[in-house]
Amino acid sequence: MIWLTNWKKYSNIFPFFHLRLLWSVQSLKSNQKKGDYMNKINKIINLTQHSATAEQKADGIFDIEPSIFEEVFRPLLNFSERPSAQEVRIRARQIVQALNRYLASNTDCYTNHVMIGGAPFLMADLEDELRRSQFVPCYSFSKRESVEVVFEDKVIKKSVFKYEGLIVK
Repeated sequence: MIWLTNWKKYSNIFPFFHLRLLWSVQSLKSNQKKGDYMNKINKIINLTQHSATAEQKADGIFDIEPSIFEEVFRPLLNFSERPSAQEVRIRARQIVQALNRYLASNTDCYTNHVMIGGAPFLMADLEDELRRSQFVPCYSFSKRESVEVVFEDKVIKKSVFKYEGLIVK
């Protein structure tokens, strides 16, 4: 446990590491039961632009508070014009910094697993930045199923995506 006392040494390597570590240690001390802390840690934060489905929520995936997501994360995840490679790297870094701030201020949960998805050109840089901050990137895996829907006496085939689980990178 000597590394706990030398958090400054590691905070230079892992930005915001000391904040999350400090919070987790304080949570362990303040919780009456270890199980309370374990329930908080076994969650995955949803960093996609879609709300988690009921199946995903049952797997422990939770959404960022909608007002915060709309104000902070959605503008960072959306690109209105074609970005340069450097702009994509900067945006990925900004997303992870915002995530660190959100988790440091949110005492309801501590997690290091993050479900990502969206613009393919952003994912590699976002994965790299997440790993630099000690997060584990995850992707949702869904199967496409064809279902028949009756609409005004006509049968229409529709594709539905059924959540099957997570792919942890």
